[in-house]
Parts: sequence; C-alpha cells; structure tokens
Amino acid sequence: MQELKAKNLLIGGIVSREILTELEHSIPLLHALFWQHTANDTLLFLLARGNHFVYREDVNHVLVVLGHVAYPEKNVIATEALEEIERHYHACARFPISLLEGSFALILLDKIAGIIIVYRNIPGLPPIYHSQTQKGAIFSDNLSILAKTTSTVNQSELKLNSNQLATYFMFGRVSGRETLFKNIFRVMPGEQACFRKNNVDLSQLQTFDTMIGPKIVNCVEFLECMMQEVISEYARTYPRLSNLFSGGVDSSYVQAHLTRYLGTNLPTFSVDLVHPSWTKEHEYARAGSEFFKSNHTFVEVDPLVYPSLLIEATAMLGEPVCHAQLVFIPELSRTAVQSTSVCMCGMGADTLFGTETCRRIDFSFQINRLIPQIFLRNIMTRMAEVLSKTSLSSNRLKTFHACLKTDLIRSSSSAHPFNTSERTNLTLMFDVFGRRKVTKAMYERRALLKQYQTTGNLKERLHSLYLLTAHSSRERFYQLASCIGLKLIFPYLDSRIVKAALSMDANCRFPFKQTKKVLKDALCRYLPRELVYRQKSAWGVPIFEWLRSGGVLSQLVGKINEYPFLKGKSSMVKITQGWFLWNLLTFDLWYKFFISPSAST
Repeated sequence: MQELKAKNLLIGGIVSREILTELEHSIPLLHALFWQHTANDTLLFLLARGNHFVYREDVNHVLVVLGHVAYPEKNVIATEALEEIERHYHACARFPISLLEGSFALILLDKIAGIIIVYRNIPGLPPIYHSQTQKGAIFSDNLSILAKTTSTVNQSELKLNSNQLATYFMFGRVSGRETLFKNIFRVMPGEQACFRKNNVDLSQLQTFDTMIGPKIVNCVEFLECMMQEVISEYARTYPRLSNLFSGGVDSSYVQAHLTRYLGTNLPTFSVDLVHPSWTKEHEYARAGSEFFKSNHTFVEVDPLVYPSLLIEATAMLGEPVCHAQLVFIPELSRTAVQSTSVCMCGMGADTLFGTETCRRIDFSFQINRLIPQIFLRNIMTRMAEVLSKTSLSSNRLKTFHACLKTDLIRSSSSAHPFNTSERTNLTLMFDVFGRRKVTKAMYERRALLKQYQTTGNLKERLHSLYLLTAHSSRERFYQLASCIGLKLIFPYLDSRIVKAALSMDANCRFPFKQTKKVLKDALCRYLPRELVYRQKSAWGVPIFEWLRSGGVLSQLVGKINEYPFLKGKSSMVKITQGWFLWNLLTFDLWYKFFISPSAST
C-alpha cells in the first residue's frame, strides 16, 4: 500500500493484533494521535491527526469529533461540548443526538464495552466509510485510504461494485449506503454504526421529520437570526477564518455575516480559470471582494493543467469526480492554507432554498393546467423535439420541451423530477444498461425519501432528496481540502440552518418561478438589490469543449477502456460530448487508479 499522505486523517476499527501490526507499517504515526485497546482478544484502534478534529480521553473512553459540534443547551462548543456529550453517554449509554447542532461526526472508542460507535448527523461532514471482512472492521473519513487499507488487510485486489454502475451513470454519483467499491460502504447521514468484534450494527437516529420545527412564516428574519448565531459561533471558535468567495449570492451572504463579526480585510479566495467562459466569474469575485473590502486572492488555473488536476483529485477522493469544479479545490486549498487553517464554503444553499429545477416544475404545472389533455401535450412534445434538432433550436425551446416531458403525477415515471436530472440522457441510459437496471436505480434513489421520512409538497420532498444526494459533492469538497490540511466549514449545512429551511412555509421557501428568494431578500440587507438579482453565474467550466477532439481532455477520452457494460457503444459515446461521456471519463480514471492499476497508461 502506498504511503498515506493526507494531512487530515481519521482511521480506526476492530482488528487482530497481526493486522494492526501490518497496518502500522503503512500508516505513518508521526504528528498523529493513536489509541489502541485490547478487548475480547481483539484490538480497538483509532488514529487521528490534523486540525479537523478535537478529542477527549479518560480511562474508559476516547471521544473524537470531526467537523463542528455545538451543545446550545449548555452554550458550549468543540472540546467543552465533548465534555457534555461524554457525561450524557456515561449516564445514558448513548449520544444526546437531539441536543447537538452543527455539522459533525462523532467517534467513541468504548474500552469497557469493547466497541467503537460512529455517528454523523444529517448534514454531517466529514463522510465516514467502512468495510468489514473476516479479519476485522475498519472505517475512515477518506475513501481512498480506506480502500487501500482494506486491500492490505484482505491481501487482495479491490473489486468493482457493478450493481451501482447504472446509478452512477444516471446521477453522476452512487445514492445511499453503497459505493463503487464492492463491500465498502458509507455511514449514511443521521446514521449510527456500532463496530463490534464480528459485526457492524447500523441504526437511523436522525431523519428530516425529527428536524422540522414549528412552521416559520417570517422566513427572512428567521434566516437572519440563525445565520447570525451560526457565523458568530464560527467566528469565536476559529480566529483565523477565511472564505471561498465567488461573489455569487451564496458566498456573499456568508461573507456579509463574516465581515459583520470579524471586520474587513479578511482573506478570501476564488479560482481564476484562464478561459473566456470564466470572465463573469472573475468579475463577480472582484466586484464582491471590493464591496466587502476583503483581502482577495485569485488562484489562477491554466486549462492545460486540468487533466493532471483531475487525476490528482481522483486519487485523493477514492471515487470519481462528480463535478468539474471539484478539481480546483486542491489548488485553492494549497493557496488558502498558507494563511489560514479553516475556511468557509457557501455550497448547499441551492438545495435548501431552490434549485433551477423549481422553475421547470412551475412551468410544467402551468402547461398541465393550460393544456390538460394528455394527447395534445404529447403532440406538442414531439413537435418541440423535432424543432430542437433544427436551426430553430434555442434555450427557451429546449426548456419548453423539457417542461412538456416532465411528469408531475407519477412518482415512478422516468420523467418525474425524483428520477432524472438535466444531466441525464435517458435514451442512452436505457440503451446501455436496459430499462430494468435504470428503473431499479431510480427506485433506490426514491427509497431515500421514505428512509428519511420526508414530508411536504413536491418541491419540499425533492429538495430533501437533493440534500441527501448532492451532499456527496460537499463531502468531496471537504475531503479534497482536508487532504491538503485545510478544514472546510459549510454554514448552509449547519443543522440549525437546515432545520430553519425545513421548517419554512413552502410558499415562502419556494415561491412560484423564483429560486432562493428567501436568501436573496436576506442578502439585500447587505448588498444593493441590482447586484443580488443579477444574472446567475455558476463556475462555468467548458467541459464539453474540452471533451471534443483537440480539447484538453481529448487525450484522456481517447484512452478510455472498452468496458463490457458499454456493449460496444464506447465509440458512439465518445463523440457525444455529453454528461454521460464526462461520467465515463471520470469513472475510467477511477477504475484505472483503484480497480485495475495495470490498465493505467
């Protein structure tokens, strides 16, 4: 196994002494805390290092928290919160789940019971992955490290979880507990895993139903109060705090509150891609940093280095890169960590206050009301589909076509918002994987709604689903920064903000044909309205241009393996330059690095 280079790292489990001795040769212990305890002829061990955790230890327990945890009832955070958690566990033999806030994972090594308990709250970061074999159970916050460790323990090659291929290519990520590695799993949000000698017991301790409070009508005022509480707490906890600042609505609202508590001249960072498509992103970050008087740093990225950054990010993550912007995080982190150790990130606001899918749902609702006859809508759908392939095609026509196709009634329909996305090429998915496997992938994704007890109207349930599935993007952001040594904090993923959003009146949270209105109205208290409501800009990486022949990614595309599941269609897929090709490329890089290194070139 290769040397583990992550500057922030947690790994632990229950194994034999022989296995731990073997692992110790692979895991450098320098500048790390290491605990081990013998119970029932097995070894319980925990290794933690870096700035992303705090801990407490006594004769009976080791308690570690990763991320940010607060105990509002006692008005304590971090180490002081751990003291209260420990007292509660001594008295009740369980964590005080309902009393904790933040975004965190808890790990308890119980020396008396001979068990290790891992819990992450619903918005909790970092992610925790685990694997169980006949030789022991191991977990880590880094999937790449866990995969290599599992391979060492089993003395065998890692295997592909082919059952999740359709899900990955459908949504760009694997939904639920499984990963693309066979027999390696994820501790789900709100789930507790209890590691014993011969098994891992899983239990769901937090659902969306448990997070919803009394209905909030004055949404903007309530959001302001919650964000003030959260950001002020972060500002007190982390004195050298900075922000990944794009100048958009999400990061600007975070920056406004950060400036309020820590003043001006705060360090902020953003990517500056050397490409015409990035002009607006550069201007937004420049104008925003000047308005808030922050000490802004542009991290310049040449498109020619994008392929190497993509490969690096894949190796660090242990899973395919789902979003093109992810590969910039190591570069951003390497720059940011020179002046700060903790950085804010404004991701997550869309999934709380409205994605662009809301507009399509509202337009589809209007169309269904104006044209209730199904046969007329079918005729118009076919006409729009034909026109979209001609010179008459436009973005508005494509949007109209998508709205006509959307099925708002049947939740099992492939055209229902629960089951698809703008990145999904259903025709190609059915052709490659077959209708049965694609339908199964849709069903497994919808099953999360029942598991997490989601309620409310279509938009409310859809965004709860987004919060769970898109959460993997934030996990990847966290993990990439963590490997470099930078601790990322996501204010919109603090449980107090999530609870506020879930408790808002649906008409206020998702007004007709508007997205993020609550957030934008709150930001208008700090920025001029014309800046808040200007045209959206969202890190426009020209992926399709780069995937084409002659593009910066074309050489990697040309080296993609001929995988059996493609059924001889790889040549056709390579000329489409769509999201399916992007998913195939990122899957190919991951496969060559972890599953079949000999296939790498």
